[in-house]
Amino acid sequence: MPLVQDVVDAEDFEDASEDAGERPVIGWLLNAHLALGTGSGKVYAFDADEETVQELWPKIVGPMRTVPRIVQRVSPG
Repeated sequence: MPLVQDVVDAEDFEDASEDAGERPVIGWLLNAHLALGTGSGKVYAFDADEETVQELWPKIVGPMRTVPRIVQRVSPG
């Protein structure tokens, strides 16, 4: 699995932590590399065009917690 430092120069990114380059890249979304924060489990989007980092964890977890609750309420039985 590649690391952020293998696909972009993390030092050029706004708001990137010192260890950002050591995070594993777990995918791609639109124009951003998705990286997993080691230890925290947070997901970060590294936008190579804008040279910015955005934490996606809160935006992903909310819907992921809601879907199973909806399914439980809608499912028969």
